[in-house]
Amino acid sequence: MSKEDIVGLEAPPFTVEVEKGAIRKFAEALGDPNPLFSDEEYARKSTYGGMIAPPTFPTTFRGERPDVQFDRTKPPLFAGQEYEYFRAIKPGDRITCRTKVVDYYEKEGRRGLMRFVVYETEGVDAKGARVFKGRQVMTYFK
Repeated sequence: MSKEDIVGLEAPPFTVEVEKGAIRKFAEALGDPNPLFSDEEYARKSTYGGMIAPPTFPTTFRGERPDVQFDRTKPPLFAGQEYEYFRAIKPGDRITCRTKVVDYYEKEGRRGLMRFVVYETEGVDAKGARVFKGRQVMTYFK
């Protein structure tokens, strides 16, 4: 596949409902004791007015990725992620996410050709306002 074949591919949108329990479990799994992620009373008194999700919480949002056709017998490796936020994610949010391929490049490595696919997921709330944008890089080996 060429860069022109891959960049621009999109997966179907999906919607996630953010729950307090999921936020607490995620923060616990991270070992993050920040009370904004678990203590409703504390969070209510904060500038956020209630609980918020930890910064990498959208990692838990599960939807399809665009269908990039590479050797399916060799699973990809995670090569990095980053997030940009436009507001805090809160319990009760309904976030609709769209994931697309925004870049593709190749490099020669010790194990042969490595293909890097950059996925971008944008999440909007029920009013259509942007909540976050995340980028994830996956490496596929030939």
